[in-house]
Amino acid sequence: MGFLALVILLGVLLQLASSQTTVTPFRFVEVGPAVGIDPPNNDKVGPPTVGDLNQDGYLDIVQANHANAPVDVWYGSSRGTFRHTQSFVAPGDRHGTSIADVDGNGKPDLVLAIGRDTYPPNIRVELTNNRGTLVPTTSTQTGFKDVDFLFTTRLVDVDRDGDLDLIALAAYLYKPRLWVIYKNNGTGFFLRQSSPVLEAARIIPQPFSGIHNGFFVIDYNNDGYPDLFLLGQGILLLKGLPNFQFQDVTNSVLPSNYAGRDFSSGVVFDLDNDGDFDVYISGGYRYKDILSPGSDLLLENRNGIFVDISAGAGIPQSGGRQGIGAADFDNDGFMDIYLPSIGAGQQRIVDIILRNTGRKSFVQLTNHGVRGNLTGDITYPSGMQPLDYDRDGRVDVVVSTRFNFNTGRYFGNVQLFKNIVANSNNYLIVKVPVKIGTRSTLDAVLILRTSGGSFYRRVGTVGDGRTQSFVDQVHFGIGRNSNLVSLTLKLFGGQTIVKDLRQVSVNTIYTVT
Repeated sequence: MGFLALVILLGVLLQLASSQTTVTPFRFVEVGPAVGIDPPNNDKVGPPTVGDLNQDGYLDIVQANHANAPVDVWYGSSRGTFRHTQSFVAPGDRHGTSIADVDGNGKPDLVLAIGRDTYPPNIRVELTNNRGTLVPTTSTQTGFKDVDFLFTTRLVDVDRDGDLDLIALAAYLYKPRLWVIYKNNGTGFFLRQSSPVLEAARIIPQPFSGIHNGFFVIDYNNDGYPDLFLLGQGILLLKGLPNFQFQDVTNSVLPSNYAGRDFSSGVVFDLDNDGDFDVYISGGYRYKDILSPGSDLLLENRNGIFVDISAGAGIPQSGGRQGIGAADFDNDGFMDIYLPSIGAGQQRIVDIILRNTGRKSFVQLTNHGVRGNLTGDITYPSGMQPLDYDRDGRVDVVVSTRFNFNTGRYFGNVQLFKNIVANSNNYLIVKVPVKIGTRSTLDAVLILRTSGGSFYRRVGTVGDGRTQSFVDQVHFGIGRNSNLVSLTLKLFGGQTIVKDLRQVSVNTIYTVT
């Protein structure tokens, strides 16, 4: 038995022993150090970012370390282990990271948002070349020459031309701009665009005057233009229009703007397998040593209108959570939600996993094993991302934490937890190309039809805080269904591809060609 297998087996036995008296559908064990993820103790300023950068079929993990150190990159492998390197070594106030194909060569690239203007440019790009290696660029190559105090970026096909444009969240406290938007010319060179409604959008949380908490992308009305949820002390919903323009539809599409309630991150997912993408938004936010508590929000999409079904849904109504993610952790066919939980003091608290009941509600679980050793841990989560790092059909989790009180003391960690749940549920992993023709597959919709029902997923993102992943290995838990029928891929603003799956077995990886 190999060392890695022995470590995992020991973890399984310990988990089983610790949960003999409590029934839980989830089982995780920490494997990070055993597989090569044992990071320096730096300030992990945002959630990890996940994607297959070198397109070897195994997901990679990226983590920003604020101003203290370069960005960490861990490349996954067929051995279930990771190879470590660093990117963005030039000095800067490093914040959110994004993964997607910027230059159209079919390999995802890495984008970094920079805060203070001491070391411009404030949007930096490292391109993945044909050998699978990240290569730094200059502002002359990318077009990013503006100086803004940026927190995060989001790559998305705003104008529906097939390549990925960029939206960035800035800090009004430091510069006159809060939102900036750029058009990609198709080769990775970006031109700034005017978008008055987006640029004027303001939901400023206190006491962080001038700073928004985050945003995420959805196509709530299925018109092929990306729409934006903006999060702060309240919520704004902007409907995407042609030519990089937006319309504020908060009052007509949302039940409320939730003014005075603090929100930090969100995830777009199909709650009930009806084909409409619903929204879960986490309440509360922690900015270094200041906690602003809040209650979570569950919005059901009913034909392009959102209905608040939070009451009775079993979701948290106090404390705070940030950097959340969604996945079907037990393969029962319903998407669960992982909630990194933040406390007010200098003590790490246990995260929550919401198990989807299939009845538009959740059960809160904490006896899941994604905790590690909390004794003496003074950090709090900056966020997480779900991923199946070893491609065994069970979705694992990677969690980042930080401690930064502006006193010169900085701490943080990245922990990888392997999913060891044992049940009889089936799954299918769909490997989607980074692009089809000249069109990116980021944010495309996948519909898996089985003899027992249909399941809906988005390609790429699995939870948006101040990170944007591009998971091109889309995981479907399908419960006890064993007969696949078809797969439909709807590109964002583009074509539809249908594949016959009647000869494809469950519990495998299917590659779209």
